[in-house]
Amino acid sequence: MPNTASLGDTITINFKGYFPADCWEFDRFNSQESSYMLEIYPYMKKVSSYCPADSIPFEHSAKFFPEYEGDWTIVTYGADTTIVKYLNVHTGI
Repeated sequence: MPNTASLGDTITINFKGYFPADCWEFDRFNSQESSYMLEIYPYMKKVSSYCPADSIPFEHSAKFFPEYEGDWTIVTYGADTTIVKYLNVHTGI
């Protein structure tokens, strides 16, 4: 994710991590936007009852369309970590 963007830009937010086993897969993102803050909650789902422990990498992305100029805080809540990034959105002039 960039540190700055122009109003009207599409921001791609990339997520990387590990599933605890290969019986899990990415399900969806839920997000909540308020007062220059975007909170993102990625959800995983168990897809198999056979679930040997193994560290399986995953990568997904989400799009964000900031509607206001100013300093945004982007927070992603993972299973065992919270990541905070900052984005300055300007008019591009």
